[in-house]
Amino acid sequence: MLFRSLHSAVDNCLRRVPIVLYSGAAGSMLVAGDERWSRYLPDRFFGSGPRERRLLGHAWTWQLPRSLRRWRDAADVTVARVDAIASALFPTDEYLQVSEWIRMVAPVPASDEDFTSRDARTATRAVLSNGLTWSISHNLTELESYIVRDYEPYTRRRYGADAYTRPRRLLRTAFAKGGLLWVENERVPIAGVLFEVADGSFVRWTTACVEANEQVLRQRGLDATYLFGFHAARSLGLTRVDMMGCRPCVHDGLFRYKRKWGGAVESKPDNMYDLLIRWNTANPAVMRFLEESPLIFRDGGGLSAIHADRVTP
Repeated sequence: MLFRSLHSAVDNCLRRVPIVLYSGAAGSMLVAGDERWSRYLPDRFFGSGPRERRLLGHAWTWQLPRSLRRWRDAADVTVARVDAIASALFPTDEYLQVSEWIRMVAPVPASDEDFTSRDARTATRAVLSNGLTWSISHNLTELESYIVRDYEPYTRRRYGADAYTRPRRLLRTAFAKGGLLWVENERVPIAGVLFEVADGSFVRWTTACVEANEQVLRQRGLDATYLFGFHAARSLGLTRVDMMGCRPCVHDGLFRYKRKWGGAVESKPDNMYDLLIRWNTANPAVMRFLEESPLIFRDGGGLSAIHADRVTP
């Protein structure tokens, strides 16, 4: 918590953030925040369609409520990516407070037959029919190889400009409290999960294919890391699998994948930023956006989701 407060204070004092108006066939969206990290909602709003970008200026975070009030009538939806300090400056009755990241946690079933999702049971049968197995390593040399050879290049290849690799210091600390789960084909590792054991949970810190080979994903390698994560958690006497972060959108692909394995939504304690969202009227552009991207938002002490159903004439 102290680190988050210091981070927010430094960030607010040293950086001005861009205010950008995007427009296209889908409508218009006014966005304030570092453009590398604030693209998620514009990308969902416009999809693959073209958009025009108009930079309206830059502002200190404490100026954002006033600056956005000046421009917001020009947009269907307004989004501000802000930290906890700046978030408190915005009127709570005007903006939906959406955590930039949420957490997904699933109970460990007593057996594979106890997965509640039909998709999870189907994936389980496919993984086991492919003859994949698993093992756990506590070898530091294997960890270093995994980070350099597998995890870092896999993350960059899979997420491109949005890639974020965790600091090695944190990965080593997590490893010391857990280990490295290998998914194996004929005893040869094809994918790995770096995990930590904490508070009765199997905490998934990273997932990667060996040598960043994404073809493994098409061979049920990703499903295997989740299935065998539950197996390992069960063998260690743990009751939950912490699937870590996910975007706060019910239709997000990763959200839906983790739901398949029983993931339930929780707040993410280390989340640094919120997405504050408002719209002037529930016009067709807003209704389409909320239909295609139902958002999970802070609701008192818990979380709720907002979804729109378009009315067709």
